[in-house]
Amino acid sequence: MKKIVLVIDGHCVMCNSIAIWISSRDKKNLISITNFESNYVKEKYPRIKSGKHVVLINENNEMTFEKSSAIIQCLKTIGYKKPVILMNLFPRCFRDLIYNIIAKYRYKIYGKNEKCVVTRRVPEKKILD
Repeated sequence: MKKIVLVIDGHCVMCNSIAIWISSRDKKNLISITNFESNYVKEKYPRIKSGKHVVLINENNEMTFEKSSAIIQCLKTIGYKKPVILMNLFPRCFRDLIYNIIAKYRYKIYGKNEKCVVTRRVPEKKILD
């Protein structure tokens, strides 16, 4: 079965919080969640390297989204249309600039976990390993 997969930095507190937030609002169970170190990513998408940005893989149409575009696609998938419209008012280069600034300082602001904790707060059926 083809999936929509959100790939996050499992050590980042902010990334984990975003994944938990998205998962709790994904009532149709459309989005699965994993991290860059997972077997799923290593085996199916070895070109995706651990980085400072979130990645959304849509296996249905074989598209990959990164940074602000990944966030927009997540919001669109779970039905949050107003934030999507608002974010799309800005050019991608501007959205990604803001994203990059947040990504650069996320550990200093939010902290860093020793290991991925998203698995404790997201239903097991939504986690890919």
